[in-house]
Amino acid sequence: MAASEIEQAILARVAEGIHERLGLVDRHAVGRLDPEWIAAAMLSAIPAEHPFDELGPFYDTGGLVRGLGVSRQALHHKVKARHLLAPTTGNGQRVYPAWQFTPDGKLLP
Repeated sequence: MAASEIEQAILARVAEGIHERLGLVDRHAVGRLDPEWIAAAMLSAIPAEHPFDELGPFYDTGGLVRGLGVSRQALHHKVKARHLLAPTTGNGQRVYPAWQFTPDGKLLP
């Protein structure tokens, strides 16, 4: 499959999943949803590209906070306790290698 075909297949599956899950949400709540916020939250679940991707994709702090539903302080405590690997980039941004998480977002022991 060419890249555009893969992208189209992924977009179709995402759209199907959204449609199914919106059917489970209260109809009044759907009208109050902010599409931009939903899109940003969905994209934060995708590891960001980084020059060191050969070491594995990375999550940024904002994406991990939203994805795991934890605070920045909770991440800091996990890093400080050496339960979570978070190297710092040259510009001071913390990144979290994706390989330390299970497919459902739990931290590997």
